[in-house]
This record gives sequence, structure tokens and C-alpha cells, in this order.
Amino acid sequence: MNTLSKKCLILSVSTFIFVPKHSFAEDLFTEQWGLGVNAIRSSIYTEQKNKNIVLLHLEYRGESLNIDSNSISYSIYNNEQYNLEILAKTLYYGYEHDDSPILKGMGERQSSLEVGGRASLKTDYGLLSLHVLSDVLGNHKGQEIEIRFGEPFYTEKWNGGPELTVGLSGGFRWQSKDVVDYYYGVKNSEATPNRKKHQGNSALIPFFGVEVKTRIAKHFSLKGGLMYEHLPSTITQSPLTSSSDIELRTHLGLSYWF
Repeated sequence: MNTLSKKCLILSVSTFIFVPKHSFAEDLFTEQWGLGVNAIRSSIYTEQKNKNIVLLHLEYRGESLNIDSNSISYSIYNNEQYNLEILAKTLYYGYEHDDSPILKGMGERQSSLEVGGRASLKTDYGLLSLHVLSDVLGNHKGQEIEIRFGEPFYTEKWNGGPELTVGLSGGFRWQSKDVVDYYYGVKNSEATPNRKKHQGNSALIPFFGVEVKTRIAKHFSLKGGLMYEHLPSTITQSPLTSSSDIELRTHLGLSYWF
């Protein structure tokens, strides 16, 4: 198991990354703890061996504080329509040099922790959210801005019978030059005849996703999702990635709620 996978096998934070109060999810418990396991699959690097990440995670749903598989957020203002949060999110990107033949001789790229804020607006058609985050570990040293529209994330309360929900989401994610260059760039010292130097630039990534959630018993919930991303040339022209401008990310998770 590589270093990145080991770092991902930790008690982390579950379900997705929006954190409303009762006004944003009417059926939430006032307070609810859970434990879960989540498997994520991504294959952006050429011939990447380790495409799967398995997360053992802690979950919490509260009035203001929420924890999920890759984020912690705290609501500082919330009413029937608006929500403003402090947000910390783990970015599960990166690789080790032995993850793929093309990465041999490359320096490792680490996942990172980003901190910032998120503002959300509840509409009759879905939830509109904007988050702005910046690296605080000094790994990629960049920023990320995302605007998303879709269904609210947290509808965990079980009504005692079969339950199945399907939610769609879409939006745009902007990543600064530092983020793109760190994960997809090739330095002069890392360049070879088969791996040319590449300097990444800032990227705007459109995305569209679908997630299915079901409560399979009083204490157990199951979720799965597929995310489509359209990658710009600053990523696809990197010698580390395939030439395809389509990236598909999938995840499957099982949670136990106390």
C-alpha cells in the first residue's frame, strides 16, 4: 500500500461536502454520529496502478458542525435561505513514483488540506453553493474555487421504510496555477526524453455528477456516485496524463449510524 493510500486510511470527515442546518435538510437528526467506509476510484495518471482509495471515516451531523469523509464545516450563519460556513477539506490528489511507469523518477506529490469558506443559497430547484479554499499544508500552495448547483447533501433521517434518493449536481471548479502545476507539471530536474518538461496553468473544470443514496436498515445507509469532469488542455497535455479530456470518478460508501 503506498503512502497516499495509508494517509487515506484514517478517521476522516462523511457523505459529501455541504453542511446545512435543519432549514436546509428538514429531516436531519439534531445530532447524529456515524462510522463508515468509502471507496473512491480515479485514474487520471497514465497507466496508474493504484487507482483506488479506501477511507475509514467518522461522520457527524449537528446544528452547526458537520463532518464527512473529506471535510469538516462549521456554520456561522444560517436561515431558511442562506448558509455561510467555515470549511476544511482534504484534497485526495497526488502519487508516488512507483504508481506508474511514467512517474518513475518523479518526486512524490502529496494530498493536502484546504481551508476557506462556503456560501449557499436554497432555491425551489436545488442548492446553489460557492466555496473558496486555500492550501494550508504548503503542498500545492494554491487555491480552488467551486460553484455547484444540485440537491442538498444531507437527508440522513430514516422514515422506517425503504428509502431511495437520486440526486444530480453540476458546476465549475477553478484551480490555480500552483495546484495544476504541482499535480500535473514536470520540473526540469524530472524531465527525460520520454517525459518532457511541462508547466501547468490555472484550469477551469466543468463537472456533472449523479449520486444514489438508500437507507438499507435503521442504522445503515449506502451511497454511490459517478462524477464526470471535462479536463482542459493544461492537464491533458501533461506527459503524466492520458490525452483524454474526460475524467470519471466513482465512489461507493457504507455507513453505520448510532
